[in-house]
Amino acid sequence: AAFLDDAEGRMFAATKVSTSESCLQRMDPRPIIQRLQDVATGKAAPMGLPTGVGALDRRIRGLRAGKLVVIAGRPGMGKSALAGVIARSVARTGKLACFFSQEMGAEEHDQRYMSLASGVSATSIEQATVRSDKMAHVVRAAQEMEDTPLWRDDTP
Repeated sequence: AAFLDDAEGRMFAATKVSTSESCLQRMDPRPIIQRLQDVATGKAAPMGLPTGVGALDRRIRGLRAGKLVVIAGRPGMGKSALAGVIARSVARTGKLACFFSQEMGAEEHDQRYMSLASGVSATSIEQATVRSDKMAHVVRAAQEMEDTPLWRDDTP
């Protein structure tokens, strides 16, 4: 509840427009030069947080503050799966990631994460038919789930 209250407050503050502030700003190349120097010296990464999908990272240069990425498509195209890959990738960097889904419940979401992290089919996990030689992968995925700061909200 505290996390959601904080997030709501930040979103409200970000969208609040003050009429006393000018929209005009002088162009400033200094932050760009500083970033180029930071990347060249290894103090900063050349792109934002990785999505976990190399082709997507090359296209959008990773996830960066202030950039909105919209995942769209017809039903059954893998939007939730892609969002899950991205959330897992972000959480594995140690950054907090929160996955909001109105399409599936908590257990189904957790099973999909286990499948993604273990390489074991979601059907096998859902139906509890995981082969004994794959169980170690599932256990490692469970440990990863506990160790990463990944949260979910399936509230309709």
